Amino acid sequence: MSDYEQILRLNAQFSWLIDHKNGEGVPDLFTDDGYYGFENQGATGREEIKAFYDMRKARGHRVSRHIFSPVCIHEETADRITGTTMLTLIAADGEGPHPADIHVITDYRDEYVKVDGEWKYKSRVIYPIFGDIPDLQVKQ
Repeated sequence: MSDYEQILRLNAQFSWLIDHKNGEGVPDLFTDDGYYGFENQGATGREEIKAFYDMRKARGHRVSRHIFSPVCIHEETADRITGTTMLTLIAADGEGPHPADIHVITDYRDEYVKVDGEWKYKSRVIYPIFGDIPDLQVKQ
């Protein structure tokens, strides 16, 4: 399997785990010190990423579909790749079915690194383009 195919598989796994497993396993897709979030706010390291998904799950049932474009590669070496994917997010709280309204469209600027022969996220930085970023804080 080529590096590009492995990156596509990593991105598919990322969205599958969020949409079907409440984010369980997402931290394992990142390096130990990986970063996930916005340019000025996010989670660093697997424990912080796990805490984010634990908080999301604590809010109650959420239905989502993270639909990513294939990655556009900008730089590539044997053990580091940078690229951009576009996300179209459809999401709602509570049991479905829900209207298929697009919630937000973003760019994800990713840095992938090879760790022990396996591609991981070093960083996934989200850049909103259209719509509003979901407020995933636990509601009191």
